[in-house]
Amino acid sequence: MIVVPANENDSTLYIPTLKNFKIKRPVGRPVNRPSKVTADGMYDTAKIRKYNRKRGIKSNIPVNKRNRKKKKGSVPEFL
Repeated sequence: MIVVPANENDSTLYIPTLKNFKIKRPVGRPVNRPSKVTADGMYDTAKIRKYNRKRGIKSNIPVNKRNRKKKKGSVPEFL
């Protein structure tokens, strides 16, 4: 568990939280890398998706339209 002030964005704590991630098992060493992560749209950043891909973690994170670059409007052609 990581405790931070309320005004800090949750997505900034995603990677530090996963680095300290451990699941105890009845036999053997604890698992320190989940196979799949489910999160809400606020965790839809390129940095998080790249981190998950690099570590082989499947991401179940919906696309957040606010985090995507918007297409620039084209200049209308006048005849």
